[in-house]
Amino acid sequence: MTNIELIQEWYKNQCNGDWEHEYGVKIETLDNPGWIVSIDLVDPFLQGFEYQYSKKGEEDWLELVSDGEVFRGVGDFLKLDEILDKFNTTLEEKLEAIKEEFKPKIALRYSDMSE
Repeated sequence: MTNIELIQEWYKNQCNGDWEHEYGVKIETLDNPGWIVSIDLVDPFLQGFEYQYSKKGEEDWLELVSDGEVFRGVGDFLKLDEILDKFNTTLEEKLEAIKEEFKPKIALRYSDMSE
């Protein structure tokens, strides 16, 4: 899947009749020129995720920040895909960590059932 398709899927999974009225995903352009992306981290798997990355050059710049509630990415006009990719990569990493955390608990539960 492309980064746009992954964001669309994540957004679809957040929409529950309430979430989309208060939270969301914003992708906008900047006048310098560039992109700004804001993604609300109300998803319980992503809340509390903090991150900071910065790369600054004359025409090659990118800044990614997550304060645990909102993921924000800003970058030059060629960085939209990179911003979305970082969010998607983070989401995948969090889901993998959760799977690893629950593997022993799931294995224990099924071993108890076989006795």
